[in-house]
Amino acid sequence: MIVACFANLKVRAEADPVSSVNVVPIFRTESLMEPADFDTLTKQARKAFQKKNLIEAIDLFEEALELEPDDIDVHESLATACYLAQDHTGAIKHFTRLTQLKPRDSTAWVNLGAIYNLRQEYQKAVSSLRNGIQRDGKNAEAYYNLGIAQKSLAQTSMAV
Repeated sequence: MIVACFANLKVRAEADPVSSVNVVPIFRTESLMEPADFDTLTKQARKAFQKKNLIEAIDLFEEALELEPDDIDVHESLATACYLAQDHTGAIKHFTRLTQLKPRDSTAWVNLGAIYNLRQEYQKAVSSLRNGIQRDGKNAEAYYNLGIAQKSLAQTSMAV
């Protein structure tokens, strides 16, 4: 079992994390009105996310990032939405960017490691999780996921 913490949302990989999530594409029609501003886009994206319209939420968050490319909250939300929509490549992209925007924070590193475990990319998982532990030595999810990665790599040494 792999446990990852995404924006204070715990997801267990053995369960189907998207079974109740609507990932049916939502097609938005562009209006002839002024383009939406950053705040409007993020509010719409969060509403779509709450309604489990992940594709719409992802599209809106991506539009918001075009206006504010380094917004931490949008990257966190977008990474979580991508993960829940099973777009691990997108989640990795945004969690990686978060490691650059918040270099002292362990959360993005731990989430990266958990996703790499899900993808069975255990060497990358070990590297990411060790970065997370270096930033927060008390992060239980980091140690748990590091143990999974090391076991999968047949590394029987202590997970530190």
